Amino acid sequence: MVLLVAVVAVAGVAAVWSGLSLVFRSNCAWMAVVTALDAALLLRLAAVPAGPARAGWAIAITLATVAVAWYLVSAAQIGLLMGFRPADAVWKISPGLAWLYGTTNFGWVDAAWLLGALGIAWRFGR
Repeated sequence: MVLLVAVVAVAGVAAVWSGLSLVFRSNCAWMAVVTALDAALLLRLAAVPAGPARAGWAIAITLATVAVAWYLVSAAQIGLLMGFRPADAVWKISPGLAWLYGTTNFGWVDAAWLLGALGIAWRFGR
């Protein structure tokens, strides 16, 4: 059950995150906090027992969503520059190129949002 909740949380929020990044033409790193709150809420709604295990799941879901969203945002932005539609770019851009884009375009503010999101995931996931 927890794995299903994790997949739903990652897929849903990563899709919204990548869509917002296309609309705003930015990384939308603040979505990491939304991701953490979503993970904690879905785990509570799935009746996962409170405790360190649920907090760990919330952190894991948050990190997985950030990784997937990071790839989707990078692929979409690179694809737009190459003339691809974002949906096509996801399949044509290699993970290495997405990693290169991400490491050059995500800064310390994005890292601060991520660290804050991990703290929120731990706090509300307990």
